[in-house]
Amino acid sequence: MEKLLILWWNTKNQGRMKKETIISLSQRTGFSVSTVSRVLSGQAADYRISAKTIALIESEAKRCGYTPSLLAKGLRTNRTHTIGLVVPCIGNPYFAMIASVVTAEAKRLGYHHRRFGRKRSRRTGGHPVAAVAQGRRNHRGAVRQRPLAA
Repeated sequence: MEKLLILWWNTKNQGRMKKETIISLSQRTGFSVSTVSRVLSGQAADYRISAKTIALIESEAKRCGYTPSLLAKGLRTNRTHTIGLVVPCIGNPYFAMIASVVTAEAKRLGYHHRRFGRKRSRRTGGHPVAAVAQGRRNHRGAVRQRPLAA
């Protein structure tokens, strides 16, 4: 039992990397958080940020694998770009085809989707439409939102 516990402790955090943020990019590049944000959001030209600065920030963002936080963006803009899709039976080829077309079109337009079955369940806490509307949270307290597959 003791060996198993030690093995679990040693492997618990392996393979997990800390998510890069605009603040960490700002600290590493030496530019303000505002400058980094403007460059990464494509607003650098509006604020007359030099090409050298843009290249430096973008290369650092690419090097460390920075991806913008959709949750933070949704909180800031009050738009989540999320579509709730309630499907009676995903095993039915007809509904599976509809779901795949909706998913592909949503991805093309930059939206994310949340897919639910039509039955009430303990996991969703009631009717799936209510779960979509209320942005139900998972056991960790985060809103269950799945980005579309690449």
